[in-house]
Amino acid sequence: MAYNCIIILRQSDFNSYINQSERTINKIGIHRIRAIELLKTLFVALTKSFDVKDTKVLSSILKKKVIDTMLYMIKKYPFCCISHQQSILILNSLKETFD
Repeated sequence: MAYNCIIILRQSDFNSYINQSERTINKIGIHRIRAIELLKTLFVALTKSFDVKDTKVLSSILKKKVIDTMLYMIKKYPFCCISHQQSILILNSLKETFD
């Protein structure tokens, strides 16, 4: 389920518009918002139910992909506070789990 969310978040079907300062802005879209919320819910459920430090629950490859995707979302959508908030929450939960 996490990999499906990552694939949706990294899709390249951008809708864009030009804002008042004539800068092209990518729209995030409802599917990406739902995917990032689902990913956040998945990590909250994993941390409450399982020992996430166990590599059988959360592999290092998946952890790396999630971190890369969250940083990608923050960089690709600079004017989307929802994506930034959800990405920071996911990164913070990973940080708290592995510290």
